[in-house]
Amino acid sequence: MGKLLKAYSFAIPDFSFRTRGGPLDSLAKKAVDHCKNHNLNQFILKKTIRLLRRNKDDIIRKNEED
Repeated sequence: MGKLLKAYSFAIPDFSFRTRGGPLDSLAKKAVDHCKNHNLNQFILKKTIRLLRRNKDDIIRKNEED
């Protein structure tokens, strides 16, 4: 799914997709919080969220299998 997503998987251990705002809202919020906490730049954050959006179906499918 990409090195960037794997790099952020440690920061987002619980993939909870049953949220009111949609499947990626909580995941994207955790990525934003992680970037803020570790002073990561805006470019990395944008690439991460873009990657999450692009792979959302695979991520959701993987979660439902677990």
